[in-house]
Amino acid sequence: MISNTELKNIRVELNKTQKEFAEQLGIATVTLRHYEYGRLQIPKSIDLLLKLQIQSLQSRRLLKRNKSKRHTLRK
Repeated sequence: MISNTELKNIRVELNKTQKEFAEQLGIATVTLRHYEYGRLQIPKSIDLLLKLQIQSLQSRRLLKRNKSKRHTLRK
């Protein structure tokens, strides 16, 4: 299960406001805020969506890293 701190870190890494991220997840901004502050438990459905977001972030980092390495090798 993703923690409230991990939830906020994902949102920040995606460079999203609470409003933007809540809309992306299909929840109210105030609900996201409660998740981030630990006032509400993150439900399983949101947990799964967040795990997909994490995989997407990891894939982007890997692609960016590989692109950077190829660029360095060409110099």
